[in-house]
Amino acid sequence: MSKKRGQGEIFGIALLFVIIVLGIIIYTQIKLVSPQTQENLQTEKEYKILAQSTLNTMLTVSTGCVVERDDESLKDLINYCIAMSSSSSSDPELVCKEGTVSSCTHAKAVSKASLDTLFTGENAIIGNIPYELTFTMPDYLTHSLGNLTISNFDEISVKGITLTKDNYRKLGYKKTPSYPAAWATADSDMRVQLYLYYK
Repeated sequence: MSKKRGQGEIFGIALLFVIIVLGIIIYTQIKLVSPQTQENLQTEKEYKILAQSTLNTMLTVSTGCVVERDDESLKDLINYCIAMSSSSSSDPELVCKEGTVSSCTHAKAVSKASLDTLFTGENAIIGNIPYELTFTMPDYLTHSLGNLTISNFDEISVKGITLTKDNYRKLGYKKTPSYPAAWATADSDMRVQLYLYYK
């Protein structure tokens, strides 16, 4: 009886020793990986904040078009485009600094130009960063701005390779979104979201 008890104690001590060794190995592995994980989380957070602040600022950019009285921001132009167009084929005109423009087409052009100034090319204000701006509406609504994507993919080169929607992961890029800017107008629910891609 005491022999079995002694064997049980030895087995218990051996098991405890194995658990301690496994704990040390796991702790060491976590410590080795942890700084990189923390750094990755910090980078993702910074790009998320950049995406959010960029989207918020971009929607307030002046378009040079007076929609109603003092309303001339990109968001106002998008609202006008949605409210005044009855189908995906119509693009209501508006008087702007450049003259008469098609409001939906001008909204797309201002969006692209604003983001390109910040994120595309050697002279980019913030840096050469891949972006994707999406406009979405409910499926039952058809509109030229609904399910539209504006991007600088195919305009950025990494080590001589053109960055595309298909190869960004292979080139080591990750994607982070802003919160969607959502507002209701003209009986429709428009959501605009900016995604930034980073290494």
